Amino acid sequence: MSKTIIISVGGLVVGGAVAAVLFFFVLGGGSEAVGEPTPEPTPVVVEGRLGPRLVIDSRVFNLQPGAESAPAYLKLAIVIEFETTSEDWAWVLHGCVAEGAASPCVAEEERLLHEFEEEIGSGRTLIEDAITTIVSAKTLEEVSAPEGKAHLREEILEAVHHTIPEPHAVRVLFTDFVTQ
Repeated sequence: MSKTIIISVGGLVVGGAVAAVLFFFVLGGGSEAVGEPTPEPTPVVVEGRLGPRLVIDSRVFNLQPGAESAPAYLKLAIVIEFETTSEDWAWVLHGCVAEGAASPCVAEEERLLHEFEEEIGSGRTLIEDAITTIVSAKTLEEVSAPEGKAHLREEILEAVHHTIPEPHAVRVLFTDFVTQ
């Protein structure tokens, strides 16, 4: 009887050890299992460089009649930049430095932009529709002043956040802004 008890206890000890090894090393148990949050990846930001972005080509918008009854128009092109934590984007944004020498990275950036456009998919059409709705509700007086341009940027950024929450849009740039 004592042999049976010793074998049973030994089996439980070995089984517990195997379970612990599986939990911590194979299944990744550890700090996450104890309730500690996994640190969020740091967004890639390089001053003077644009990350993933949507380019909205120049379009002419009819503006609402203002104090003057003459029709008014706004020709507008927009770039919307999005946040990224991708190592591929980090490599491109830091100048594609490999082994101590800068290497050309235009092709890699174009590949990443193409992937990003595919990721956004039909969200692009939704964003363009939101921009049309916002801009066509403005008057010439509203968009002509610097404060009006800043407010228009904010409205477009908010609309992008509402339309596609992920990936997170970080800024709106006007690359063409002509009123008539």
